[in-house]
Amino acid sequence: MLLFSYGCRKDIKAIEDFYTYVDIHDYARDSFGLSNIDTVRVGSGFYSSGIYIYFKEGKIGEGAIPTGFEKIYVYYKGTLLTGKEFSNHEMYKKDEDGNYILEDGKLVFEMPFSFYVNSGSVIRGWDSAFAKIPRGSEAAVLIPSELAYGDVTQSRIPPNSPLRFDIELLWLVGDPEPENIENIIIKSGPNIEISKMMGKIP
Repeated sequence: MLLFSYGCRKDIKAIEDFYTYVDIHDYARDSFGLSNIDTVRVGSGFYSSGIYIYFKEGKIGEGAIPTGFEKIYVYYKGTLLTGKEFSNHEMYKKDEDGNYILEDGKLVFEMPFSFYVNSGSVIRGWDSAFAKIPRGSEAAVLIPSELAYGDVTQSRIPPNSPLRFDIELLWLVGDPEPENIENIIIKSGPNIEISKMMGKIP
């Protein structure tokens, strides 16, 4: 007798995949060649806070590093270490399946995500990571679960999950305007904001 239908087996597989655990240190070694044996103070490597930062080749920025409560603007994509995407805020909008959204045949621009560093508005791992990342950088950041959501289940994140964020730190308020002004147009006024992104096609 058939005990489980195909649909039921599929649901069980989805649950198993959701709760698949990948060790953050194994992932850092296999994906980026990074080790937790020695900690670093700058650059790619393992930091004493427990996070890994891997700067993409040629993508270490030359701008300021957030040090206090600056407002910063970023693009990011968040994934589990299994590769499953759980969140994104990239230059062009995507649907829940990760496909680019088109309107009238054109990509839909997404304003950068902004927050105040060390304000408690984001997970602790973000505050720790961005305190090591210069403006203009693109990096992959690995955050242990205790600096993310711990044993609390989020809608797309199982408990005790280390997380990966691919980030681009565009600008922080108070830092001089980026040199690549043709790509980032900044409007200054009562409320300083990055108003439009240009020149980048996914």
